[in-house]
Amino acid sequence: MALKLKRSLNFHITRTFIPSSLFVCLAWASVFIPSHLLPGAPFVVVAFCCLNHCISTLSFLGRVTLGITILLSLASMYSSLNSITPPIAYNTNLDVWIFGCFFLVCSTLLETVTVVALKHWKALDRRSAKVGDKSSKSDGINSSTKTRDEIERLSTKVDRWFALTSFFIFAVFSLVYWVDLLKNEKKADIGS
Repeated sequence: MALKLKRSLNFHITRTFIPSSLFVCLAWASVFIPSHLLPGAPFVVVAFCCLNHCISTLSFLGRVTLGITILLSLASMYSSLNSITPPIAYNTNLDVWIFGCFFLVCSTLLETVTVVALKHWKALDRRSAKVGDKSSKSDGINSSTKTRDEIERLSTKVDRWFALTSFFIFAVFSLVYWVDLLKNEKKADIGS
């Protein structure tokens, strides 16, 4: 007598793969939302204002808050999955999927930090240029407006480049993951 067991993926598709994919897409969406529309956490605003970075970073606090919330949601999902699966000594395909999603959401947070750093450094350059510049007030206003526009264009370019690159990385990751998963499932069917 031979007993053949087959694992159904429906449970994990509806409880893990679709929600985690949506979390990654939500993290991408934060790149497309204008940063001044997202609210920031008040205690972080106070900390940044005390450090005199309020102008350059206040608008990105909402993105950071959203990214951290997504990371916490992924961590909660992973924790609940670990509580219902038996403990094993090796990584499963599900672990690889969740860690891939963690990586992509963390990279969104790192992109936000990069844009904030670019804005901050440009603001420091602008302040040092104003201190060293003895020109009239109207020239200072025009140059600061130009610099602000340059910073906005650069941060928009970084946001768009990141969004396209991360979409490509997630698409390739998903394709390789699912091809490998289905190939291993067929091998298991042939071997039994």
